[in-house]
Amino acid sequence: MIRAPRAATAPSRRARPTPAPAHPPRTLKQRTLPWLPLVVLLLGLLTLLYLQEIASVATGGYDLQLLEEERAAWELRNRQLELEIARVSSLPWIEREARERLGMVEPERLEYLEVP
Repeated sequence: MIRAPRAATAPSRRARPTPAPAHPPRTLKQRTLPWLPLVVLLLGLLTLLYLQEIASVATGGYDLQLLEEERAAWELRNRQLELEIARVSSLPWIEREARERLGMVEPERLEYLEVP
């Protein structure tokens, strides 16, 4: 048996049959349904974080208002104490307190001592 040279013809390849898909293509609903609980959970967590921040800001504002009111009260008390210090430091007040509370009297006569 004599064969003809094969160089003149192209090698033949058998076409492979394409395998049938194991499952049919998924629809949009089938693709998004598994992600839905995760998305809802994530949105819920973000909402809770947002509400927590809003509550924190509101509480901070309330605390700031209370501190400003307390500061104003302390400033008023400080001014009152400064006035009282000025009043009790005056010589007429000291003299009156010495007479009334301590029972001191003005001397009848003054004596001066000469120091050598």
